[in-house]
Amino acid sequence: MISDTTISAAKGVGSEMKDKFKMNFFIALPAAIFAAIMYGIMGGNGSITGEHSYHIIRILPYIVVLVTALIGFNVSGVLVLGIAMTGVIGLLEGNITFLDWIGAIGEGMSDMFSITIVAILISGLIGLVKYYGGIEWLVNSIISKIKSRKNAEYGISLISGLLSAALVNNTIAIIITAPIAKEIGQKYNIVPKRLASLIDIFACAFIALTPYDGGMLMITALVDVSPLEVLKYSFYIFALIVTTCITIQFGLLRTKEEKNS
Repeated sequence: MISDTTISAAKGVGSEMKDKFKMNFFIALPAAIFAAIMYGIMGGNGSITGEHSYHIIRILPYIVVLVTALIGFNVSGVLVLGIAMTGVIGLLEGNITFLDWIGAIGEGMSDMFSITIVAILISGLIGLVKYYGGIEWLVNSIISKIKSRKNAEYGISLISGLLSAALVNNTIAIIITAPIAKEIGQKYNIVPKRLASLIDIFACAFIALTPYDGGMLMITALVDVSPLEVLKYSFYIFALIVTTCITIQFGLLRTKEEKNS
């Protein structure tokens, strides 16, 4: 709901995050159902053993963040609210001290520092390129090869996906693609929430299929298997790409304004 890719995609093309979430939901739901069925059929026979206790109060921050994000609450406010709730709950339960809480916030900010700096630099570079006409030239070059709205959606999606796989960073790929997608979307009357969903889905899906992605390397190292062994069970990722292509191909989930254009 408030991941870095969601924020980058929505803000980059001028969409509300709740609208982007709804669009994503309807595209991804069939893929999720298909993946669940496949895992039910092909899943292993493992069992969970031992006692695994849980505390409802500890998941309240997640629930509050989800609900407030869905109703369109400002993303900064959502984050601050979630952080505040985790601190209060931790302090009331006696699991952390005030200094532990502040330290955890600092660690979280530190983890995001490098990508924040890169995002700022790339945004500045894109701003300079746009100021000197580079974005307009690139958009016109792409549009000259696009013959329909359908091709425009495929092109935008492919740019985002390929950049994500090449850069091994879906957030940066989205930041680069967003201004191009926005310009093309205006020419072909593609609503921002649809643009945000397309570039987000393809950026995340393509990087999930790369054998050199950090997540893939971590998983394969932990269980000592080849990336191909993991990919053949990545039902959701493949299904998500297929359902998104079907959405584009048959013009599904278009708004009234898009249909009348």
